[in-house]
Amino acid sequence: MQIEVKQPNGIYVKAEIKKILPESLLVAYNDGLSKPDVNVSYENCRVLKQHQNGNNPFKIGEVVESYIQKGELHGWQMSKIIDIKGQFAVVESLDIPKVADIITLDLCRDGNLTTPLSFDKIKQFSFPVPDDMRSYFEQPDSFKELYDTIEGIHIDYDSENGIIIFWSHSDTIIRKVKVLIDFFMINSRQKMKFLQRVEQITKLDKLDSAKEARHVEEFDVVADLMGLTIGSQGTNFDRARHIEGIMDIVYHQSSVNENYFTVKIVAKNSEAAEQARSILEYMLHSVEVPRQMMSRIIGKNGMTIQEIVDKSGVVRVQVEDDNIEPEKAKLVFTGTKETVSNAELLLQFHLKHLIEMQEIRDEFNHTVPTVSRNAPFQSQNSNGLTGKTTSKNFLENPKGVVGNPNRERNNTNFIGYNDDRGGFRGRGRGGPRGGGGQRWRGDRESRAENDENK
Repeated sequence: MQIEVKQPNGIYVKAEIKKILPESLLVAYNDGLSKPDVNVSYENCRVLKQHQNGNNPFKIGEVVESYIQKGELHGWQMSKIIDIKGQFAVVESLDIPKVADIITLDLCRDGNLTTPLSFDKIKQFSFPVPDDMRSYFEQPDSFKELYDTIEGIHIDYDSENGIIIFWSHSDTIIRKVKVLIDFFMINSRQKMKFLQRVEQITKLDKLDSAKEARHVEEFDVVADLMGLTIGSQGTNFDRARHIEGIMDIVYHQSSVNENYFTVKIVAKNSEAAEQARSILEYMLHSVEVPRQMMSRIIGKNGMTIQEIVDKSGVVRVQVEDDNIEPEKAKLVFTGTKETVSNAELLLQFHLKHLIEMQEIRDEFNHTVPTVSRNAPFQSQNSNGLTGKTTSKNFLENPKGVVGNPNRERNNTNFIGYNDDRGGFRGRGRGGPRGGGGQRWRGDRESRAENDENK
């Protein structure tokens, strides 16, 4: 409860009541000087009973209270307005005549807005506290909700007897307290239970942390790839959970982007978390290559790109032909972070070799013009057989499927197979990565998607 206390120099300074006693008040000053709490007698105390009515303009010669500075203190004193200029007033102290101050009009107020304070004039209302809530009200901020809602009250808590005592100079304010008290107690009980739960959880977390340090790893996976992350019948999650040091693995739809899922790994150490992440984090990774090199990158019957798929362990590779860059094409690999990195390494290594061979051919054709241009270039394929390479582009159907070359020689339908997405697909390596060991869409991927929906 805010009051005003008279100082030895005659001005009244704002103060906050800390404790109400029959003979005196324990107050703390709000002047920012960090003074200790002091006991003051009632005869030097007063309370602001109502606020200034801003509709009545001040006049020259009117007696008002003005907010001025005396020494280190700012406070109110009785003054007389001797002149007004715009928004400024010249006021003269009634206690010390001919001592004038220039202040703004908003630092003036009527001289009859306060009333003297005495112990008999202070109203009070007591309310008993349930036994299970006694310790809660010992907290300093337990009454903040009431202080913020009702002005002009002071609250004491008798912890020994379990009683809340409300004080005010106004019967109206006490009636407001009585209206709100039931709601306040209900709200306080809810807050108390919530804080108790928070405290309990905090204690458990501290206890767990003391026993073993935790490491949390989070990453996002495209929703279309979650079937691969989970694996057929949840095999990938099972593999990751069986890693030593893994405590829990959960996933949920991302709160930022509904097209992604967030996977959370809780482990005892970072090594275990990273090992589990390497199993579960599937991604799409695109690599740009020269369009004129596509037929050589794919190889005869798709054998070269199939070998890249097999050696790297990626799930599949697709050709993304957006025609934005006429001289460039994109190969999109699907797999874990390690496998797509291996695929790019193999691709770049092979591409560098192809470019180098092309430069050798160009140099040979330029420096040896006598060689017949119509003679085919002799080369050996991966099976050791000598064949002829012509300028005809092998990549007549860029959406052909890359599969196992041993099976493709016996599968006359292989080259003509196109999936609905377009691209080259392979089984990859790495065991049950993405679920099952199936090769083609409709079995491997659909099975993972069905398992996820279950």
